[in-house]
Order: sequence, then C-alpha cells, then structure tokens
Amino acid sequence: MAVQLRNRTDGQWEQVQPQAVIDANMRNYIIYGAEGLLMTLTNLPIVLSVLRYKALRDQKEFIIVAGLAFADGFHGFAYLSAAIGRVSLLLKGDGFVLKSRWHCGTTVWNISWTFANNLAGLMLLVVSIDRLLAVSFPFRYFNFTKRYACILIGSAFAYICITATVSFSLSYQYQKPEFPAICQISNGMHDGYYNNVPVANQTPISMMLTLNAMVNIFIYTLRFKEMRNGLKALITCQKKLPAATANAPSVATNQRTCSLLNFLSSKLTRAATRIDPAEFPRHPRRLPKITPTPIYPNPVLNSDPVTALRLTS
Repeated sequence: MAVQLRNRTDGQWEQVQPQAVIDANMRNYIIYGAEGLLMTLTNLPIVLSVLRYKALRDQKEFIIVAGLAFADGFHGFAYLSAAIGRVSLLLKGDGFVLKSRWHCGTTVWNISWTFANNLAGLMLLVVSIDRLLAVSFPFRYFNFTKRYACILIGSAFAYICITATVSFSLSYQYQKPEFPAICQISNGMHDGYYNNVPVANQTPISMMLTLNAMVNIFIYTLRFKEMRNGLKALITCQKKLPAATANAPSVATNQRTCSLLNFLSSKLTRAATRIDPAEFPRHPRRLPKITPTPIYPNPVLNSDPVTALRLTS
C-alpha cells in the first residue's frame, strides 16, 4: 500500500498517517523507554563497581562480567534514547517528515544501536569462550591474568568498531529524503549490511537479550559475594572494599585449586583400587615401582655387647 505524501509549508515532505498509527507508535516507544531505563539502571552499578574498586578489577572474571554489563547497559541506553527522541518528534508533529538514510544513521539512538546490537550478542560469545577455556584447561586458566580478559573484551570492541565504520560509510552515500524522522534502525543502515552482517538485524532475539540484560544484576549479586560487597560499597559511597573482599581473589583461587587437586586425586585413587590384584601378574606394568630401603645392622651392637649396653642405657 502506497503511503500518501504531502508538502509542508516549510518545504519538507511528510507521510500522511492516521492518528491511530501515531498513538500506537507512541505506546510502543513508551514501552521502549521503560525497558531501556530498566536495562540501564540494572547494569550500570555493575560497571561502576568494577571500575571503582581495584579488588574487583584484579579478577579477570569480573572484568568480563563488567564488559557484558556495559554491553547490556549500552543496549538499554539505545532503547531509552530512541524512546525519548521518537516521542519528542511525534509530540512536535515531525515524526513522519522524510529524512535521508544518512540522517537516520546519525541519530543518537541509531548510532547507539549500531554498536550495541552487535556488542550485546558478541559479549555473550566472549563469556562462552571464557567458560570453555576454564573447563577445558583449568590449571592453565587459573594462571591467566586480567590482561587475558582485556584482550577478549578488546577484540570484541575492535570488531564492533570495524563493522560500525562500514555501516556509516555505506549509509553516507544516501542523502535523499526517503524515511520518516522517527528513523527505525533499518532506515539508518545499508540494506546489504542490515540483512547480511550477523546480529545487525536481531529482531527475533531482541526480547531474549533484553530479558537477560535485566536479570544480570540479580544473577551476579546472588552468585558472587565479592560483587555483592562491591555493589553495597558503591551504594553506601565507600572508598574501599572490606579487607575480606580485597583478599578474596587469592583465597578463592587457592580454594578452587585445592578442590580441583582433591578431585583429581580421588579419581586416581578410585581408578587404582578398581584393579583386581589377580591381574597384577598378567600386567606387571600396572604394579607401582617400589624401591626397597635396605636395613643396615648397627656395627656397634654386633661387635661389643658391653659398649652396646652402655650406649643404649
């Protein structure tokens, strides 16, 4: 169905939309704003806690958690800025004035979405890679420093910057007004980029990412005692974390290492006890190598009974 256009007195072209469509868009954008505000407020404290307290920054796990929280919070900011910008345009009556693809791509919410849409999904991949390394190479993983976490997160951000630069470069070619000023995310991107770049169009999984971002703060608060202490210290405006939290990284690492060693030793013990003693002659290689300790007689005791009696008494 063709959309009717009209020429406004200021010389701009505008789509003619019924009031019902405008009201429906208004309701949708208010919901956008509520979701974005909730996502931003639930993830911002995690980022601030890790940035503020060195005891949390020294742990590679919390650096990755902060990266994920930043991506989710940035995603929420995109929702919030889109709601504010679009609602204000609709209230002024400028929501359906035609703008160029380049103009739509440079709005605050579409700039945020160009980065945040990819980053939110990519940080989940980073967390999955981190967990895979922790399970596959546990001893080596314990020796990883926070530099490893910074490299993982930096790689994700570098990829996002490259793809965003490509998107802006492609949309700059389109300066002709053709889209409403409310500027959906697809209006600010080249069609080939929007349809072919992974996660650029994430409409089917948008709700899943949104719900995950909203509950992250509750998951981290329940799971990590250090994060609970960090959030509590941030809310109460403390400059430093308690001493117990500051020493938590080494203690936690030692406990995990000891528990893993105990687990492996118990497995080896069970495997050894499962071997039937009757199988030892058939499989001599299974027998442990035992070096006998020779017992030498005491020459003093054997040579002179009187001297030996004096020495022993």
